[in-house]
Amino acid sequence: MLVNWDNLGISGETSFLQLFFDPHSETLLAHFYRGIGNGYGLRSLWARRVSEDAYTRISPHDEFLSFEDPVLCPSSPHVFANVMRVGKKESGFDGYEWHSIQRIDLRTRLADVVAVSGGAGINGGNEKTWISSLHGASADGGELYCTAAYQKRGEGAVSPTEYYLSRFIIGEGRLERITRLSATFL
Repeated sequence: MLVNWDNLGISGETSFLQLFFDPHSETLLAHFYRGIGNGYGLRSLWARRVSEDAYTRISPHDEFLSFEDPVLCPSSPHVFANVMRVGKKESGFDGYEWHSIQRIDLRTRLADVVAVSGGAGINGGNEKTWISSLHGASADGGELYCTAAYQKRGEGAVSPTEYYLSRFIIGEGRLERITRLSATFL
């Protein structure tokens, strides 16, 4: 069955990825993908309350930002997304870089940044750190569980990137390692 997404308010997207339901706001959340060339693409989030007929885009529209790994908050009407930025070069695109984690209120559809690349609680000392994927939120929504990458930097630093299951404590803006994930390449 071919779905005409335009009839549901969703335009410009090419591939449906997932559907979520948030009981706190009685909202359906759709995750979509749109290719932008050379094997690169952007993911977006669209929402509609069960009483509405059409979806509206809730992830801010930016030609280089991709909203990955949507995670619903168990205790409030929010969705968290791991935001990646597509790098641009003269001949096309050049990889993805971690941009931020955003929390979107499903009632108001407003987004706020809870963690940002280069932020004090993320990067520090001799390591470059980024969040490569979100896995879940704590029961109260105050912590996010994720895979975080740590890479030594500075003069003479030659090290592989190490990945850890980590916890991001939103109120403190702090990333904390839980356990190393060996043989992980993300």
